[in-house]
This record gives sequence, C-alpha cells and structure tokens, in this order.
Amino acid sequence: MNEIERALATLQDLLDNSIFTSRIDFALEVAIEALREKAEREKGCAFCNTGAHRILQNALYCPRCGKRLEVEP
Repeated sequence: MNEIERALATLQDLLDNSIFTSRIDFALEVAIEALREKAEREKGCAFCNTGAHRILQNALYCPRCGKRLEVEP
C-alpha cells in the first residue's frame, strides 16, 4: 500500500466514523476525491505509458491524462 492509498484509507475511516460537522465531512469528501484523481493520474494512460509522448518535446505533463512526465536528459 503506497502513501496515497494509506491516506485514502485513513480519510475514509474518518469520514465513515465521523463525529465532525458537515463542513469537515465535506472537506474530507473533497480530499478523498482529489487523492483518488491523483492516484489515477499517476498510473498514466496508454499514450504516456507506451512512450508516444516522446513526440512532444519538452512536455512536462501528458496532454491526455495529466500525468507528470519524466524529463529525459
């Protein structure tokens, strides 16, 4: 389990056992969704995982999924 998965599990536990106000519950829901989206972006897509992104010189992020691309020396 990586850091994002652990954070998601912890936030979900907090939300499930919530004794907080609705504003804190809302913030937890937003944080959970943001971490899920980040985890999906880090996986990448077919475009950036196959190396097709190399046609885009100096691109920092995949134009299809938003994954941060490794800068090649």
